[in-house]
Amino acid sequence: MLSNLKIERLKAGAKTKRHSDSDGLTLEMRPSGNKIFIFRFQWDKKPQTMTLGRYPSLGLATARRMAADYRSCVDLGIDPRESVRADNAARIDFKTAAEQWYSTHYQSWRGNTRKKHRGSLDRDIFPIIGNKAIHEITRANLLQVIHPHESLGHYEVAHRLHSRLRAIFNFALAAGITENYPFNGLIKALKPKPKVKNQCAIDPSEAHDLFVAIENSTAGKINKLYVTLLAHLFVRPSELRLAKWCEFDLQKAEWHIPTERMKMDAPHWVPLSTQALNILRELRLITGFTPYLFKSPSVKIQRPISETSARKLLHNAGYKDRHTLHGYRSLASTVLHSESHFRSDAIEAQLAHKVQGVRGVYMRAEFKDERRKLMEWYGAWLQNSAGIKEQLNKQTGM
Repeated sequence: MLSNLKIERLKAGAKTKRHSDSDGLTLEMRPSGNKIFIFRFQWDKKPQTMTLGRYPSLGLATARRMAADYRSCVDLGIDPRESVRADNAARIDFKTAAEQWYSTHYQSWRGNTRKKHRGSLDRDIFPIIGNKAIHEITRANLLQVIHPHESLGHYEVAHRLHSRLRAIFNFALAAGITENYPFNGLIKALKPKPKVKNQCAIDPSEAHDLFVAIENSTAGKINKLYVTLLAHLFVRPSELRLAKWCEFDLQKAEWHIPTERMKMDAPHWVPLSTQALNILRELRLITGFTPYLFKSPSVKIQRPISETSARKLLHNAGYKDRHTLHGYRSLASTVLHSESHFRSDAIEAQLAHKVQGVRGVYMRAEFKDERRKLMEWYGAWLQNSAGIKEQLNKQTGM
């Protein structure tokens, strides 16, 4: 039998030594000097142990009560480890489990994804169920999080919240945090997601009218240059809107987009056509002293223009529901595939599209020479078809 005096006198040795008490309670004297209470029992005819706590933080009397309770569970045919899991789940609130999920996956997410998850947790989820024990959360509780967004017509947001909550519970289930999983049939209580609409884009024959409308719009110069340059580079809107001057080499006529801004999680190389260089040189006279190409003129801090302001330019120019910022990619793809002589692989590489299947795994060619000619060809096509040659000449003083 153990006593407090006996425990106090125990000295650490080269190996862990066990000292038995009653009801399966045992004290381990470890080489580190730590004295750990454990509970030893048989389950399914195999010896098992449970760590109870460290002495003196856990006193002998308390350890004996815990061992007696667990021994009673064993005698009743109840695995005491399940009892501990239930007790732990009762003490863990949803916020604690969600924070563990967030920290576990944080490094695998890109910056924008991290920001979206963090914002959703803090804004939409924690205020409603954050303090509730995770094992007590019901489908009704989850719908309290989701339904307010449905009532506003934000059906896509509602389904994203459903997916995020389910991911957290999947993690908690796998990590042994809870056995509760209130998602069976929950998706049926949500209104269906609206059908995905492709980003609308003009027909190639409408390019001339679009550029005239952009030039005649009342938008600011920086927004006009952004929308025009986007047409020439046909990257994803945020990739250009957030671009910094340090990413460009105007002497070599190329732009290197860093991995963190790319959808495919790989850096992207963009050769600059003569037309794109002309636009960049004009832009440099306006924002070349700032980090961002398209620094917002409406704020004093260093921040790029908003996507809303650029989208508003197209709307005010008469292209709402007719052409989008992302639509430039569709326009370029259509023109290059139907009117140019360049290989599809080079076009897709310039669009930064992922090649699917086994072919995508083994194909590492970047087609750089062909892509540089492709961008020059497309710049000339835009210049000629859109009728903006005279405009570009005026901009560059030619």
